[in-house]
Amino acid sequence: MKHCMNSGNDPLARSWRAWALGILLSSAATSGCLSQDELGDEGLQEPRLGQLEQALYDSSDILTTAGSAMVDAYFATLADGDRFEYCGLIVKKAAGGFSAGAPKTSQLPLQCAAVISLSAGDKVVGYYHTHTAASVPGISTGDENEAITTMREYFVLSTATGCGQQYSPSPGTLTNLGCPF
Repeated sequence: MKHCMNSGNDPLARSWRAWALGILLSSAATSGCLSQDELGDEGLQEPRLGQLEQALYDSSDILTTAGSAMVDAYFATLADGDRFEYCGLIVKKAAGGFSAGAPKTSQLPLQCAAVISLSAGDKVVGYYHTHTAASVPGISTGDENEAITTMREYFVLSTATGCGQQYSPSPGTLTNLGCPF
């Protein structure tokens, strides 16, 4: 099964672009924080999709940054047989705006740890990840607890439903981001 994010007349490519554009146009920037335990590089695997290593997910708001990164994480999960979650961290840059690391996997079906290099003044404020078909669709209780503990925004895109959600620990709101796939 081929999953690409190239241009052209591919309806799948148009679908994710419309979803990411919808996020950009329908939401104001969210403040807050999102994350996962920051572990060493042991056990983290690069996606098999070559362009992801150089992927840049930079924007002026956290939701657009997360949406762009989650699209690649979604396709990486499917390309890997929907066996493992893919994830990454979102950073608020000292110079302004947000950036996300390329999706990686811990090669586990129900969890994923992410790491990212920070420049002076940068702060981790978010965590995005996929849920495989073996996981609960949407934000899990564990996701909510981790978001509250770390005070970081949590984003998930489920391969079972094709739908995305965001959990903001302060004020404790769950937002449906739509179903682009």
